[in-house]
Amino acid sequence: MFLKQLYYLREIEKFKSFSQAAAACNVSQPSLSRAIRVMKEELGVVIVDRKRKVFGLTPKGVQILRWGHEILRGVLEIQNVVSLSHQKLAGTIKIGVVPIAVHVIPLLMDLVKNHIGDFICDVLILSKSLIRKFLNNTSML
Repeated sequence: MFLKQLYYLREIEKFKSFSQAAAACNVSQPSLSRAIRVMKEELGVVIVDRKRKVFGLTPKGVQILRWGHEILRGVLEIQNVVSLSHQKLAGTIKIGVVPIAVHVIPLLMDLVKNHIGDFICDVLILSKSLIRKFLNNTSML
């Protein structure tokens, strides 16, 4: 099994259409269909039910897709870690905390420093409502 098959399956479920999923994946519809058919043969189960009135995944297909989401999340995490290891971060990290959480900031900073090295951090002690306002209005950052 290949990761691309899991990407394809995710897009098939998202679009409920092989042709739209193929377009989203930048492959031809026959290539996408072939990849899903190979996956079906490797696993020995029907994954997509194309015969029903409503297009969708079979119960086994849903189960496979659940695992697929976990695998694809793991792949994304690997890509992020590798990407961060090749880049030097620049700028200032701004963190807003409620007064009761101030004591956790040094622990958090140590963990971040272990992963990305030295950095500049501005810690703002704010109310919950102000933190929400900052998060909802990126122009304030």
